Amino acid sequence: MRATGDLVQYAYGDGNDTIVGFNESDTLTITSASYTTELDGDDVIVRVYEGSIRLVGANGKNLNINKTGSTEIITLTEDDDELNNYLGNVTIYSGAGNDTISLGYANLIQYKSGDGNDLIQVSAQMTL
Repeated sequence: MRATGDLVQYAYGDGNDTIVGFNESDTLTITSASYTTELDGDDVIVRVYEGSIRLVGANGKNLNINKTGSTEIITLTEDDDELNNYLGNVTIYSGAGNDTISLGYANLIQYKSGDGNDLIQVSAQMTL
């Protein structure tokens, strides 16, 4: 990156990226996921679940890293549904069926039960 004031957007599932030239006037926006940061020599690594962004030479700089998210609404049917959700900031409405809902690597889940007997499988790395 050579310009100042650049905006870089990263979303869950974008993989492992490296940014050279990220500076204090640039902004990294993480969409729909939580993140952590760690130092590796002169670099800052921003981890987003299984993906990462390496900011080369950014250690010691005031970095602009923001998290944004939109609320997703998932409505299941009245049948027996199976849902594998990896999105964050989600509201799930289950119907009358006996649903199986797997929540992996996602944060901020609201669950609204229907009339069925639902099975919810939760990853150890998430917050309900």
